[in-house]
Amino acid sequence: MDNITSKVGDAISDTTITTKIKAKLAADSIASAYNISVETNQGVVTVSGKAPNQEAVDRTINIVKDTDGVREVKNNLTIQD
Repeated sequence: MDNITSKVGDAISDTTITTKIKAKLAADSIASAYNISVETNQGVVTVSGKAPNQEAVDRTINIVKDTDGVREVKNNLTIQD
């Protein structure tokens, strides 16, 4: 596989991972209660936003980790004041 084809494949995979995560979060009773930004780059998922409490942060991170294709999770979630 040449470099361009590989990058296209990575982009498709990243988009698929992001879509799967967003669908899982939307279906979750805790994680869906707040606005979460999800970005994926080469299987590394960055989640950002303000969570209502630590339980919501933990739940979100677990959902992301349990998604196929995720290689690493960068947690930029903060707890609301």
